[in-house]
Amino acid sequence: MLSLDFDRSKNFILNQKPCLGGAVSLKYGLSLMNELIHIFEYNIDQFIGFPELRQALMAELNNIILAHIKSFELLQQAKQGQFSCDEFLCTRQKRLSCTMMLLCDCISLKNFSPSIIEEIKLLGRVIEIQMTLTRDTQKWNKSTLSEPNVYTYWLIANQKLILGENGEVLASFYNEHNKLLLSLVQELEQKITPQLSHLKDQAMNAIQLFYKPRL
Repeated sequence: MLSLDFDRSKNFILNQKPCLGGAVSLKYGLSLMNELIHIFEYNIDQFIGFPELRQALMAELNNIILAHIKSFELLQQAKQGQFSCDEFLCTRQKRLSCTMMLLCDCISLKNFSPSIIEEIKLLGRVIEIQMTLTRDTQKWNKSTLSEPNVYTYWLIANQKLILGENGEVLASFYNEHNKLLLSLVQELEQKITPQLSHLKDQAMNAIQLFYKPRL
């Protein structure tokens, strides 16, 4: 929807302004999204007994929506020569919604402790970054400049767009981002409980199976 008409979509999502004009598919898409959000809110209020988990789920939904909008804004700014690679990665990773899925898994827990939420957020962030780096490099040659892609963004920021297939350039991209990922993994290993540690291993294995790294 943002790629169809960014301004109308943004105004509808952030300001609840009616979508006047524009494609029929845009109007139906925005209306459907709005209804799905209301259904999500209703089910959380009605069926989740842990207030901290309810709050975390709604906050994460808001984070996902805002991050998707921000990624398009950063992409537009990049066309004017303004770059923020770290911020773009933070917004881009939310598209994969790993933190949300992990929080949803907590709904079935019989013994829920609010302290687990911070572990979930950190675990979700690690998985989201790993998956984003792997996915966006794998699919880079099939993307266009109008589509948010963290590898494309990094190449443009470093004036290396025509060298995207170069192995040394790709290795440089991974090395730069793996520093952040390694520090987060080390923090996670210090904090994560045995109850959640198996999720990290399963998620990392799934990423490697689903997205074949280009290195």
